[in-house]
Formats: sequence, C-alpha cells, structure tokens
Amino acid sequence: MKPVVWHVIFHRREKHQWWARRYGHVSVVGFVNETWMHLDLNRSGFIAEAFFSYDERQEFLSKCLCYSDVVRVPVLSESRSHFMRPMTCVSFVKQVLGLRSRALLPDQLFDTLTQNHGAEWLNEQTESPRGNSGTKGATPKGAS
Repeated sequence: MKPVVWHVIFHRREKHQWWARRYGHVSVVGFVNETWMHLDLNRSGFIAEAFFSYDERQEFLSKCLCYSDVVRVPVLSESRSHFMRPMTCVSFVKQVLGLRSRALLPDQLFDTLTQNHGAEWLNEQTESPRGNSGTKGATPKGAS
C-alpha cells in the first residue's frame, strides 16, 4: 500500500546567516498500512520510527513544526528508477517520493517541491521560508 500523502521535514540549521543554506537535513513521514512512519537517513545510519496512535503522530508533527519546516506533498506519479547515488538524505527522500529532480541540497529540494510539485507549506509563518523577502516562497497554510 502506498501512502496517500507525504510530509517532508526540512530541519533548520542551527547557525543561519542570510547567505548560508537554511536547511541542514531532510526526512520524510508517511501514512502506510494504518501507521505513520518517519524515515530518516542521517550520518549515524537509518532510522525508521512508527507512530501507531493519532496522539503520537500529532505530538511528533507539532514538535517538527516548532523546530523545522514541514511541507505536505501529494503522492507523485513519477516513475522510480534505480537508487540514486551518492546516498544522502536528499537522494533518499527523492527516492521515497519517486521524484526525479536535480536537487542535491535540502534547500534545492524544498524549492523543487514547493514550486513544481504542489507541496503545501504547513508552518504558520508570514516570512519567506528562504529568509529573503525578495524570493518567492511557498504560501504558508495551517496544519490540519
């Protein structure tokens, strides 16, 4: 069974200058077989967390909305190919989503999803997610 919707979590960098990358990491959460799964490939390995109850999922997403930027992505109909190398958090998320993209950094993936694939930015902020008022970012929408 494929998920109906994915939530992609863009983890903000601790030290942010206006000229630096905003995101340092990306992971994904999806609903599969009546269970919410958080899939995360990071430097220390692969983490798969399952949330069986609605309350666990809400608590996790609430924490993510405080410390990260979250976008809701409908399941893409793009075909999957062999696994993209090198294995990074961005290539892993692209593989999970079935996304064909040239994005190599989390910031590039954020832009690709919000501008080209109908991703819905869930954080309730009025500023551009890129931190630059001159850039055109995704329109924030309330989490539901």
